[in-house]
Amino acid sequence: MGGLWRARKSRLVSKIGEASNDEELNKLKPDKISSMHDWNDFIKHKTSATFKKHSSSTPITRVDVWTKTHVKKDGTPMNSQVADTLERIKQNCVASSSSIIDDAISRVLGPDQGYVRGLGFGVALSKVSTSIHKDKTITSLERKCDNLTSDVDELKSVVASSLKDKEKTSDDNSNHLVKRVPSSAHIRTHTPTPIINSPPSVTTNTPHKCLLLNWIGSGEVIAEGRWSSNDPSVLVHHVPLGPNAILVWVDTVKIPNSFLWRHTSGIIVIDDALDTTVAWPMDKVKLCD
Repeated sequence: MGGLWRARKSRLVSKIGEASNDEELNKLKPDKISSMHDWNDFIKHKTSATFKKHSSSTPITRVDVWTKTHVKKDGTPMNSQVADTLERIKQNCVASSSSIIDDAISRVLGPDQGYVRGLGFGVALSKVSTSIHKDKTITSLERKCDNLTSDVDELKSVVASSLKDKEKTSDDNSNHLVKRVPSSAHIRTHTPTPIINSPPSVTTNTPHKCLLLNWIGSGEVIAEGRWSSNDPSVLVHHVPLGPNAILVWVDTVKIPNSFLWRHTSGIIVIDDALDTTVAWPMDKVKLCD
């Protein structure tokens, strides 16, 4: 309770010092003070030169505390040893640091001195070492937390960019597939069925034997097979054949590991397509006589 009262009085004194005229000072008067005479005396005391001298804003150091507790009321040292110590402290105060680690008390008396035993005045290095270590640890953890937050934000950005690129690629592939299928083509949406052993309906009564040429441009025969269909709507492993393409059954492989013109899931090279059907460009299929 006493601490709260002193804190409130200190704030009131600060406001009195900031007031510029009597009207502002009168507005600061607490309701519990009924006498203006008492209020004016209070203001006069708090604005006097004597009070301002005592209420100096200069922080109290360990040197001030140690000196105050080792001299008599008249300011003289308690004994010759204290007098010698005070003299050495005064010599070190000129270049002394305000830090408890390197102030005049630490230089003259040692790093773990500077307080009055039994009274608790002053602060020794051993009392604040734990606090200093704690502050350093907190600062280090905060720095690590900031770095981790930055790394997580960067990772989120990379993942978002990757997902966006993947979505764009998927849309482009879908648009490409739609463009390859004529609008008049009828695409069946029934449940996929296993590949049958006999060829689907063909444009002729008897499938023609044919040669599959390398679609890259070399013109080499990479496989032999049977012309099955050139209907754009026919499905090749659940994908429409499309225009300018032939559905061919692969019977014999001539050049292994040749890449397919249009691969599907699990079928990438011509060897994988043996005894099944593939889509092949029309100008790269040569009918046998």
